Amino acid sequence: MTLALPDRVHHMADMFRCHAMRGDLLDPPCTAEQIEAATDRRRPHRHALSPLSPAPPPPG
Repeated sequence: MTLALPDRVHHMADMFRCHAMRGDLLDPPCTAEQIEAATDRRRPHRHALSPLSPAPPPPG
């Protein structure tokens, strides 16, 4: 299903509104290591990635 542009903009606005109080939204989106890896056209190590939310616990 493809959403029309107004629907997509509304969804993005809702996402920003829901997370507006998060202090980390003002932090740079990438670490220096990630930027260097992208500049060198290589993939950064997984541990260098900083997800917005913690990973779910493993099943079981």
